[in-house]
Amino acid sequence: MTTVDVDRVFLKTRYTTCISEHLGGNGNPSVKTGWGIVVGCEAALEYLGRGTIEGKYIAIMGCGNVAMSMTERLLEKKVGRVVAADSNPEAVQRFNRTWAGKQVSARVAPPGDYSILAEDADVVSPCAVGGVINPKTIAAMR
Repeated sequence: MTTVDVDRVFLKTRYTTCISEHLGGNGNPSVKTGWGIVVGCEAALEYLGRGTIEGKYIAIMGCGNVAMSMTERLLEKKVGRVVAADSNPEAVQRFNRTWAGKQVSARVAPPGDYSILAEDADVVSPCAVGGVINPKTIAAMR
């Protein structure tokens, strides 16, 4: 969903959030969410004594707005490599086009394929569907 979608919902009910700023809302939360995830990753790495995010390998489930924002921030912080997976081929294409020439790549994964979470990465981040961190996926994480 985008803020345009939520703005349309807002036309029918005031019980929504993330509406456009011109309608009195906070706008798209994806940028702040993506940046918050990066800060959380940095805090976790520091807590574990694994250093900074610089040079690290990050695996992201999803290629949507949050993953785009997160990747932008990761590249600013000189991450080593980002790999992502999404079931939407158009999102994967946009992701790969946006980050062409960088240490970033994305692949199409069918719905229900959570193998991105089992990448041999320093950090894995689910930015697609909820409920994917569970006993089965935790057991597969490296």
